[in-house]
Amino acid sequence: ARLTADTQGVDAAIALVRSWSEEHPRHLPLVQLLIEWLREDCRNEAADCLRRLLEMNPQNQWAWRELALELARQGRFDEALAAAESTLGLSMDCAPNQGIHGECLLLAGQVDAAREAFRRAVVLDVDYTLGMRGLLRCAQTPARKCQELDFLQAELERQVVCGDSVLAFRDIAYPLVAPETLCERLAEANRVRPDLWQTWYVLIEQLVDTGDLARAMQVTAAMAARFPFHARLKVLQADVLGRSGDLDAMERTLREAFGVITALHGVLRETFRLNMG
Repeated sequence: ARLTADTQGVDAAIALVRSWSEEHPRHLPLVQLLIEWLREDCRNEAADCLRRLLEMNPQNQWAWRELALELARQGRFDEALAAAESTLGLSMDCAPNQGIHGECLLLAGQVDAAREAFRRAVVLDVDYTLGMRGLLRCAQTPARKCQELDFLQAELERQVVCGDSVLAFRDIAYPLVAPETLCERLAEANRVRPDLWQTWYVLIEQLVDTGDLARAMQVTAAMAARFPFHARLKVLQADVLGRSGDLDAMERTLREAFGVITALHGVLRETFRLNMG
């Protein structure tokens, strides 16, 4: 389908996937694939496909969430909220279910209820970044935005996270607070969770952005000692070294990053060979 879209256009790709779906109407992955292709340009048909999918499997939470979003985007808020509440009926303790409920409430203009739904999503899983971003969209004053950032930072420190939310937190906070204040927030996150490479990454990026190159060099040295074989962090380290004027060290670090990437590719190729053998 992707190749068809690239060579013949999106309409041709949709027609191809539609033909597959019609040939195998009870093949759930094909129906889901068709919905994904229809999502942007053929929303009414996407909603109809979602309903067919739910007829086959009314326990499909993904389909309920997608239907809720499609209906909300069409301005059919009562139907959208009913679909979103169906997902909650299947599982209240699922962050995407709470997040999509919040999104539908927000689109319907129910800001306070949306805020509570997004907060529930973040409490369940701070790495579900739609909840984080939705929560800030509900904050309508600078003071409220700062309160929500405090809440998000507390959840980042409380929960065991994979780290993607740390990257999202900096993106969200960047336009909202003073650069130096954001540095201190990120430094605190790094102090609490030094085990996450993302806390080092965002702190160093923010220090560079604020022009505090000396402190960035110090944090980079500590990061390199803790994560000696992380290619992305080595690239960041090389950037800081280059900004400091140490071009020889920058080149050496980039070569080390390339070596890490090459070694990883070798491991992946060998793993693939062993699994296929």
